[in-house]
Amino acid sequence: MSISTSTTPLRVVLLAALILTFSHSPSLRAEIRTLVLTDDATAPAQIAIARGGESGFTIAWNSHPPNGVRIQRFTAEGSPQGSVIEATDLDSRFAESIALARDGNGNDLVLWRTTSGATHLIQRLFATAFDATGARLFPIVELARSIRLDEKLSGYAGVGSAPSGWIVAWSADSLGPPGQIFSQRIQASSGPVGAPTLVAEQAQAWTYLVGLATGGETILAVWSSLDPYADRQNDIVGLLLDSNGTPAGEVQSLVQGTGRAFALTGTGLEGTGDGRFLLTYAWNNLASGTFEAFGLELEGSHPVA
Repeated sequence: MSISTSTTPLRVVLLAALILTFSHSPSLRAEIRTLVLTDDATAPAQIAIARGGESGFTIAWNSHPPNGVRIQRFTAEGSPQGSVIEATDLDSRFAESIALARDGNGNDLVLWRTTSGATHLIQRLFATAFDATGARLFPIVELARSIRLDEKLSGYAGVGSAPSGWIVAWSADSLGPPGQIFSQRIQASSGPVGAPTLVAEQAQAWTYLVGLATGGETILAVWSSLDPYADRQNDIVGLLLDSNGTPAGEVQSLVQGTGRAFALTGTGLEGTGDGRFLLTYAWNNLASGTFEAFGLELEGSHPVA
């Protein structure tokens, strides 16, 4: 295996990707490819990747200047498909983060959160989508807004639901509880369907959505629940949603990070099919000075014994 570099002026190499190719044999081939996404002087900030629906994948990134969110589709082998697409056409100077999701027809949903205003207090969550040819499916829409000093939009994510469309979920907090989780059904042909749904509210906790994944007919939303008034600070909880983004069960405690000595540092969630999921998480054990990582297999929203 070899890695080559380019010295072309003003070329920004954004990502070195590990391309995994499955053949008819049980062997797995891995190859490192350098994916060049921009040939200009923009500075990329954050990267999001979506796959599924059909072969290949899409990469989104936040860049400046000019400020905005861009996407590029790739084949399964890592070759670009079409040109770079400018997802944003509004002032996103204070864009903070992005997310990307693909539905069963290969359409890509792009999400981004911005802050604006003289004190950067106005937070807004936007969405738009593109088909496999790069055509915009519906105009940019605002999904949520937080405009008070004691409010914030925290984590958010999207996942493909059914052949055409997505479910988006996000968490919202104030300086004092409750913490809330919302969901929104989005159709590829027309955009958001109805108003957002309040799917969970935790009266004594701040919430931060950390994962959203599909496991067949159901979707699992996972968030961290931080109780500022108790020693158990970093619980991880989950809730099953149906294909419309409405609750399909009760909120379940998945992991209890007992005590203030645990600082949650990262999570991951992946659907493995047939209603099963794999949750990974890591935290700093401040008492022992160690970094600990774990994996938990779930059937629905329940740990597998």
